[in-house]
Amino acid sequence: MKKLNMLVLGYVSIIAVLSGMANTASGEKLMNANPNREVTAFKTTAEVVVDGRLEEKAWLDAREYHLTHSLSGEKPAVDTIFKVLYDENAIYFGAICEEPSMNNLKAKCEKRDAGVWGDDCVEIFIDPSGDGRGYYHFIINALGTIYDARNTGSIERDATWNAEGIQSAGFKGETFWSIEIRLPFCNFISLRTDVSDSTWRFNIAREYKGGEPSLLTYFPLSDFSDSKSYGLLHGLDVDYARFRWQIGGLKLVSVNPTKEGYQAQLTVNVENQTGRFCAFGLRGIAILPGGKQQSFIITDMFGGDAGQVQTLPFDCQIEQGGDLKLRILLEDVRSHKIVAWNESVVPVDTSPLTLKIKHPFYRSAIYATMDVKEVILELSALYQPGFKPDDRLIISLREGSSKVISQAEVNNPQKFIGEHSLSVPALAPGD
Repeated sequence: MKKLNMLVLGYVSIIAVLSGMANTASGEKLMNANPNREVTAFKTTAEVVVDGRLEEKAWLDAREYHLTHSLSGEKPAVDTIFKVLYDENAIYFGAICEEPSMNNLKAKCEKRDAGVWGDDCVEIFIDPSGDGRGYYHFIINALGTIYDARNTGSIERDATWNAEGIQSAGFKGETFWSIEIRLPFCNFISLRTDVSDSTWRFNIAREYKGGEPSLLTYFPLSDFSDSKSYGLLHGLDVDYARFRWQIGGLKLVSVNPTKEGYQAQLTVNVENQTGRFCAFGLRGIAILPGGKQQSFIITDMFGGDAGQVQTLPFDCQIEQGGDLKLRILLEDVRSHKIVAWNESVVPVDTSPLTLKIKHPFYRSAIYATMDVKEVILELSALYQPGFKPDDRLIISLREGSSKVISQAEVNNPQKFIGEHSLSVPALAPGD
């Protein structure tokens, strides 16, 4: 029968970095962290296989820590061990959870971001700013199912946020279960101002559902979301500067019809804040209107000087209009690792023609107190409509849905696009 010990440690690899901490400011913020206990991460250069077993030498060499507190104040009825590893690209948390009755282990949730917290689970909290006003939240059960969210306050949480490159796994033993999770640094580094700081603010906890259910924690807290009481994680000797890219400014330039639907032409801005020249590749993943997923390459390799902002074009084939969800991934061409990413939603309108009222501009309405002689409108095209020579454009001003008050007709298709005017007769008050 296998005993619970440091040789069987399940691990959770979590990536997190404190954001917005200049040298002096970070010292002041972190002084307010929980002083009772601190944790040191162990650096490894060997590959870490995320399988929930924690069998690599790096895990055996890393220091172990135990959850000895509970939110109720009572001594935990079961033991929970955790360790922390990191390499140049990610941080890993591993945890092994004693379970006297494995038949009663609750592990049902298999869907990401669903009710993982309803199972026996391990929770990890990272406060990237160090100011106690927000944190990143990760939950893992014995099946390796993950919940990840970004909390901007004690209540506001965004579960639609999904960490890039996350890996998680669970393992079940005879008298324990264990977990591992890996999170690349690219998920958090862009928020940091002090890229040399090697200390985070964090907490790790466990929800124990067996026997007498209890909420266990490493640092003594009154509530898991009490980020101002989180403790410190030291020893992260990482070159954070290489992750400092800003990706944004996603812009829809045009939409053109194709045989398969429409081709959306877009641009994205990439800013190099690493302080050095870098060669990178840029690719994207799109969730199309309608739910289909599409992958595409923006550029295989491109160079960027320190401080340079570049605007790169790319196309995306869609079948219909609607919200286009885009995740843009920036890859280091030497390591082939993702060092930065951005996710945005771009509305795509495939309506070929749009008629806009330019005057009167106030609420697009004519009021009884206004002396309006004409209405000026503008017709614009999303793409070249391909009008036929005998097409006619008729614009009418109606009272309700039937009575025509004024009407203009244009017989030259070359003049359809642009401004048009309608004369307005004298209207009785209330019309």
